[in-house]
Amino acid sequence: MLANKLGPGQKLPSIRELSVTMGASISTLSGALEELEKASVISRQQGKGIFVLPPRLRSVWLLCDSKFFASGHSPFWDVLVEQARVRALVHNERLSLHFTLPFEDSEEDSESALHHALAREIEEGRVHGIIGVGLNRKIAHWIMDQGVAYTSFAGWAPYSIRLHDEEIVRQGVKTLVAQGCRRLGLWQNARPVYDKNGVEIAEWRDLTDDFQIALREHGLEMDESLAKTNAEQALLLSHSLAVESSQQQGYRSVMEVFKRDRSEWPDGIIVIEDMMTQGVLAAMSSLGIRPGVDVQIVTHANKGTTTFLGDPQGLIRIEYDPAEVVQRLFDILTALMNREIPAGVQPYCLDTQVLLIEPHLVLPDENQF
Repeated sequence: MLANKLGPGQKLPSIRELSVTMGASISTLSGALEELEKASVISRQQGKGIFVLPPRLRSVWLLCDSKFFASGHSPFWDVLVEQARVRALVHNERLSLHFTLPFEDSEEDSESALHHALAREIEEGRVHGIIGVGLNRKIAHWIMDQGVAYTSFAGWAPYSIRLHDEEIVRQGVKTLVAQGCRRLGLWQNARPVYDKNGVEIAEWRDLTDDFQIALREHGLEMDESLAKTNAEQALLLSHSLAVESSQQQGYRSVMEVFKRDRSEWPDGIIVIEDMMTQGVLAAMSSLGIRPGVDVQIVTHANKGTTTFLGDPQGLIRIEYDPAEVVQRLFDILTALMNREIPAGVQPYCLDTQVLLIEPHLVLPDENQF
């Protein structure tokens, strides 16, 4: 966008000059300039010209579904919020954090999921951009219908980011096989998520099929008894009923699998969520099982958090960087607030484009505590 390139206080070419250089009609440009003036991007001054205005203080929200943390709070969110706060400060934005009210996706209006004072701020144009965390499609559409730029994490949006969790499975299997493991397990915790159509589904993104494909690429077959999806907990969660925490799900998974004869134990496990791994480590400690010796563990992790501080050094991590997650979310949101198409997104389904966040393998001797 020319105004962004020139910077505050700079004078734009005249509308006739713009018409020639851009190959657009004067009427089309007049309409575009009118919209930019309404958005406080430019100022048209009679007899002087068109000038770029200083960026206004934008109000940006992190808006989280109240059910999203039902199965446990990860330090990832503390880092994410802090990174968002620093990023907003640098870019002259006013950041605030809000939660939806308890809300069932039924016949009620979507704005009833928000406190009436928050809904009014959105309706009256005092909010310029919202990053939704775990919000469903109905709420997202209501926000966008009010003219507010919107993107999401773990929920639906026309443009959003997505963690490439399939890569955890692929890298995890490859790494464990390289360590000589042959009986592999995949353990997933229950979380509320939405499918490609924005409909809430019972299970966290099920990676079992990806696990089976990765095993076959290395000449291995899947033992279904070692693929723990915690589907029953996910079903309870989808009905807003009490569920085990991620740590409890990990603890129980160890007790169920390692109570068998040692010949039936897995020699390698991939755990898709770091808080579940905390429960796994606690259970193994109680049973005298040594991670990195008796069984190799590959776990999802988040760079810069203290989730595994002081835990066994044999842990193989596949990390996401919360700073990168925040940066990409705000890249998308900033583009939308500037009425631009976000860069780097790719089609995911019919009405959604995503920017994939890739994880990075960290071997035990590379772990930083």
